[in-house]
Amino acid sequence: MKTTKLLTIAATIGLLAALSPAAEARPSYAMQVDAFCPSQPFSNFPGNDPCLLCHDPAGKKISTPQKDAFLAGDLCFFCPGDSPCSTPACTDADGDGFAVEGGACGPVDCDDTNAMVNPAAAEICTDGIDNDCDSLIDAQDPSAVGCAPACTDADGDGFAVEGGACGPVDCDDNDAAINPAATEVCGDGIDNDCDGMVDEGCQPTCPDMDGDGFTEAACGGSDCNDADPMIHPGAMEICGNGIDEDCDGSDAICPPTGNGGDDDHQKDDHKKKEKKEKKEKKDHHRRHHDD
Repeated sequence: MKTTKLLTIAATIGLLAALSPAAEARPSYAMQVDAFCPSQPFSNFPGNDPCLLCHDPAGKKISTPQKDAFLAGDLCFFCPGDSPCSTPACTDADGDGFAVEGGACGPVDCDDTNAMVNPAAAEICTDGIDNDCDSLIDAQDPSAVGCAPACTDADGDGFAVEGGACGPVDCDDNDAAINPAATEVCGDGIDNDCDGMVDEGCQPTCPDMDGDGFTEAACGGSDCNDADPMIHPGAMEICGNGIDEDCDGSDAICPPTGNGGDDDHQKDDHKKKEKKEKKEKKDHHRRHHDD
């Protein structure tokens, strides 16, 4: 009889324990909330009665904000100040979407008074400002835009070796007289104007050794004998002497004679021509010597 009463009391205590608010709360939501919130609000609740966090003292079936939040999956309701739930205080005075605090607020805005300066801005090469907040200013930043090209002009003639944005290419940056604006100098064997050609547009220089006004045929002139001023295009041709005086490529053939008188007359004419030519040569040499 006594044993039966003890068993009945024990069973009653177990049933009450199973139906107690604490035993019912922990498996259903207390464990989940404590696992989510570092502050573990259920485990650290004063008096260690977690049911009082959710249930209305007037009755378990009464709706409470705690119950509604849990059912909606809003576990931050129970620990709004914990790291998973707290919103950092971020200062963005210029409204460019970047704050000065960094960390949870994102990349640091290095100038919160200028909306054009932030980590997403383009680095402008000419304003002396760190536009993109990477501590590199203007040309120091490889991503900078609008930078002047680096142009090498060692000889100081105003033309660089790089070409492109630096202008026409200087083909010899060690000589200021050689550049794309220079004038081609004939006969020096140099590409003075950097166009890839040497002495272009130049006419060959031909001497006039005998001073008769005609240059030597060997270098493009028309004088077939530049050592004799009586031989040149237009000179008087003497037939039968074996000399091409007028540079037409042959000596003149003397016409046949029918009688001695005519032949003697031709001989006299020939002698007169020779005498005249000798006198012209002598006069020419005298004038040339006097000059």
